[in-house]
Amino acid sequence: MKCPKYENYSLIILLFTLLFFLLAYPFFGVFPDSNIFFKIVTSFVLVAAVIATTHKTQQLVIACCLAFFALLTSWGELFNSTQVWVTVNLAFDILFIGYVIWVHLLKIMTTGKVTKNLLFGALCIYILIGLMMSFAYVLIDIYFPSSFSGLTLPVADGHFLIAKHFFRYVYFSFTTLTTLGYGDIHPLSQPAQALTYLEAVAGQFYLTVLVARLVGLHLSKSKEAS
Repeated sequence: MKCPKYENYSLIILLFTLLFFLLAYPFFGVFPDSNIFFKIVTSFVLVAAVIATTHKTQQLVIACCLAFFALLTSWGELFNSTQVWVTVNLAFDILFIGYVIWVHLLKIMTTGKVTKNLLFGALCIYILIGLMMSFAYVLIDIYFPSSFSGLTLPVADGHFLIAKHFFRYVYFSFTTLTTLGYGDIHPLSQPAQALTYLEAVAGQFYLTVLVARLVGLHLSKSKEAS
């Protein structure tokens, strides 16, 4: 039986888009128009993720619908950043990224050979997990204020200024995902603590399963060659 291949070169674009977001935003996020820059970069990430999710028509349709509402609510937040609107935007961001992770994870776990696309996809999933959890932490901090020590979501006249401090949530998410844990930011509320240990477990479990998968494919290929 012929093994399915994981061929999707758009994953390279998605990976570099994610890396640009993680590396560029900390430097541009301090400027007055950081909110516009934040929207532009996240929009590029969403579009790149949709382009990379083209394995099946049904998957592409679902990804397009979720991305459309995520983009719509994201840009609409420039005019209405109240709690309800921000909640809807964060929910669509989490749903969309979660769906993209699921699609690519299934594809990676069913591929028959180790390719550069599999490696790019694996890296994208890992980064997307950290990004998705960043949005989740913001959502927790909105409904459970002061959920994190050393981190406060700024609010002005009932509007949440997420772009101002979003990178701090990204920073906390990736230190949790990698179990680095500097300790400068730590969860205080129970919902935040629950998400934190779930992300830490997910990060370690993902790396363990991925390495086991790559080793298994490599051994299988070696046996076929011999």
